[in-house]
Amino acid sequence: MNRPLRVRLVGLIGLGLTAATFSAALAHAAPFTYAPAGVLVPGSGTGLKTTKVYAPNMRYPIMDAPSYPNSQVWGVGGSQGPKGSQCDVKNYSYPWYDNYCETRTWKMPLCPSGKGHQGQDIRAATCENKKHPTAATEDGTITSIGTYSVYLKGASGTTYRYLHMDPATLSVKTGQKVSKGQKLGVVSNAFGGTPTSVHLHFDIEQSVAGVGIVFVSPYNSLVASYEKLIGVADPCATKSCDDGQVCTKDSCANGNCAHVPVNSPCDDGDACSLNDACQNGNCAAGGEKPCDDGKLCTTDSCASGKCVFAPNSKVCDDKVPCTVGDACQGGGCQPGKGKDCGDGVACTQDVCDKGACKNPPLAGTCDDGDACTADTCTSQGCQHKAQGCDDSNPCTQDACGGGTCSHAQISGPCDDSNSCTSGDQCAAGACSGKAKNCDDDNACTVDGCLAGACSNEPLSGGCDDGDTCTEGDYCGLGLCLSGATKDCDDGLDCTVDSCGDGKCVHSGATQPVQQVCSSAEILEIYDQCGAGPTLQECPADQPCGSGTCGGKPDPQAAADSTGAGPDAVAPDAASVDTTAGGIGSDTAATPGQTGNAASANSASGCSGRSSAATGGWLALGPTLLGAWAVVARRRRSCAGVRRVPTLGESIAIAEEYCQLEVRRQWLGRAGPVLESGTVQE
Repeated sequence: MNRPLRVRLVGLIGLGLTAATFSAALAHAAPFTYAPAGVLVPGSGTGLKTTKVYAPNMRYPIMDAPSYPNSQVWGVGGSQGPKGSQCDVKNYSYPWYDNYCETRTWKMPLCPSGKGHQGQDIRAATCENKKHPTAATEDGTITSIGTYSVYLKGASGTTYRYLHMDPATLSVKTGQKVSKGQKLGVVSNAFGGTPTSVHLHFDIEQSVAGVGIVFVSPYNSLVASYEKLIGVADPCATKSCDDGQVCTKDSCANGNCAHVPVNSPCDDGDACSLNDACQNGNCAAGGEKPCDDGKLCTTDSCASGKCVFAPNSKVCDDKVPCTVGDACQGGGCQPGKGKDCGDGVACTQDVCDKGACKNPPLAGTCDDGDACTADTCTSQGCQHKAQGCDDSNPCTQDACGGGTCSHAQISGPCDDSNSCTSGDQCAAGACSGKAKNCDDDNACTVDGCLAGACSNEPLSGGCDDGDTCTEGDYCGLGLCLSGATKDCDDGLDCTVDSCGDGKCVHSGATQPVQQVCSSAEILEIYDQCGAGPTLQECPADQPCGSGTCGGKPDPQAAADSTGAGPDAVAPDAASVDTTAGGIGSDTAATPGQTGNAASANSASGCSGRSSAATGGWLALGPTLLGAWAVVARRRRSCAGVRRVPTLGESIAIAEEYCQLEVRRQWLGRAGPVLESGTVQE
């Protein structure tokens, strides 16, 4: 708010004033104006908008007027301001501008950004250095003096700090008591060796609730103390700022009223509201006064602070379960009419029991006087059912006479309730039918009937497949499975073995088993098919004779052993081969051939072979170390197989037999025995 400054016009011209002094005088002659707290030079930061006067009784810190609080940095000639001189008249003219919270790096809890300038820069009347004196703001003590700072602790507990006074011309010292208005020093550009603009930095430290001791805004305190200095009356002295609201704190600063909302209990004027409280500057009603009497049949309210319980006509419950339509009347619940439990049946008694309707029958109301009827009372009224003479037998006729049941037997079709029988008929008072035939003629199933359907479950175990030539038949998967075929093998190649009607059949030509002594030591055995021989060596004390070991001597065998038989071949010394070797040439001797001729091609030993086709002689030559005896045998003695041999097999058997005989003689009858055409060691 702009306030006119009371001025005494003094003749200025001719007083020898400097240009700066003259400009200051002109500015002083202008009315005092100032921007509100928190309004900074545009672009210099965000100020703290407040109306609070933190030091309402302090003296202005510069002794004389005029004085110009404004920005040193954003003013003319400042590092961030317009170009020009610090002594520019714009820096020494009204209006004032707050620069508390101006952009700085100091931590400032009360500043909107949390950082900023700690106080207010103040220019004196002119920019002359070391000329304008400063004054103590209140009674107190000088607590500290630095290179360019002085601390004053006021009696009120507030600390005032003065910066940039000339340290060489200070009027006080540390610990000195000072009085309000006492000179402290002069305004200068002192800044610890680096000069600044000619100005006084002034700030105030106070304890703020919830924050602590911090730098507070000095701007409103400077405005109030300056107005006192220049004789401007306090605009709030006669002004009333009471807005009549209990929820605002009213104040006046620099002629301006402020109404700050408070949070405190209040009374909204309604006696039926409780715990009223201030909200946003207005008194808001709290909760309603409790007026509940706990009764459904009253409508509860509050009037002029008193509870009112007015009767109503609401639907209610009288807690009597056998009444309906209960309603409020006269502030209480009145019962309605009784619950209707009539069922419209004459033989029942209609009652309500604990809210539930019951209709028990009335005794004797349904008796029709007939002993053969059962009289009952139901929801449909009296029922007269014939007395229960049913014996559940379809083959009897049930009746009642004089209250007594009779059951006469009847004949004819019936149902025995068994689905596995058919053709049911009554007989002798009983119903029966013919069992359903479920036999599947399969020994490997269990046959049965269930719910009218045949079942044939598979069995396990033995069975008979009807084939007498199989053995160990068994049940599997509901079928009789054949076992193993009966073994009818007689071991003879010349028979065809088979089974018929459970008996073995062997068809084909057979002959008696033959045993022939080929020598006193060897018994030849031929089976029923004529196959052989199987050679058996007889012990020395039981020479072979008449087809058995130890039998009567056989003339043919004796002739063979001496070489006098018709098929014998005389041994010849020329046939003895002294070289080691085996079977050589395939050349065979002809009947009647001498040993010399037969041995012509037998230099390598048992080389003689006869043709199976011609039945010729087999000449055996010497072998094994060149000292073998020559033994001749008829070809039949070399047929040691169970079937008719081929030519190649006859030769092989002959060779084996030849080696057997020669080796036996050489080793003194301790040689191998040929069994079934093979040499056995």
